[in-house]
Amino acid sequence: MSLGLLGVSLPGCNSSSEANGPPKKSRAEEMAENARPPLDERNRIDELEIELEADVRTNTQGWPTDINLSGTEFGDDRSYLLSGWKDLEVLNLADAHITDKSLEALADNTKLKQVILARTQIGNDGLAYLTKNSGIYWLDLSRTNVTDAGLEHVSKLNNLIRLDLTGTKVTARGILAHLRSMGKLQKILLAPGQFSDAQMHELNQYMGDTNLFD
Repeated sequence: MSLGLLGVSLPGCNSSSEANGPPKKSRAEEMAENARPPLDERNRIDELEIELEADVRTNTQGWPTDINLSGTEFGDDRSYLLSGWKDLEVLNLADAHITDKSLEALADNTKLKQVILARTQIGNDGLAYLTKNSGIYWLDLSRTNVTDAGLEHVSKLNNLIRLDLTGTKVTARGILAHLRSMGKLQKILLAPGQFSDAQMHELNQYMGDTNLFD
C-alpha cells in the first residue's frame, strides 16, 4: 500500500502545497499593501495619537488626511512628525507651541487645504514654506506674530478663499498692498477695533468682492 495514500509524509517528501509555499498574492493585494505607509511612518502616526493624543484621520490606505494637534504640547522638537504626509489635507496646530521651524516640515505636504496656526509663535519667515501648497483655501493666522511682510507670502496662495488675521500685526495698508489682487479671496477675519472705521471703509472700498469681518 502506498504510504502517500495514507497521508503519511516521508522525510524529504513534501506535499505539493508545501513545496509551492504560501499562496501567491494577487496584483490587487500587492498594490494595496504597497500603498500602505511603511513601518517608520506608522510609528510616527502612533506617536501622534498615543503620546500627543492627537486626532489623526486616515484614508483607506492608512495615510493621514487630517491631523488635529490643537492644544497639545507638540512643539518644534516634534516637527519631524509632520513631514512627508503626501495625502494630508487638514492640519490644526492652534495652541501647539510652535514657531516658524515647524512650518519647514510642511514644505513637501503639497495637498494641504486647511491650515490652522492660531495662537502660535509663527512669524513671517515660516509662511514661505506654505507657498508650495497651492491648494490651501483656508488659512488661520489669528493672534500670531505675522506682519505685512508675511502677507507677501500669503499672496502666493492663489486658491485662498478664507484668511483669519484676527489680532495679528498686519496693517490696512499691508492688506491692500498684498491681498488686493487675490481673485479667489472671499473672506478676511479681523478683530473688533483692529482697524479704525476709516481704515475699514477704505478696505471695503478697494478689496472688491472680498468681505471683511471684525
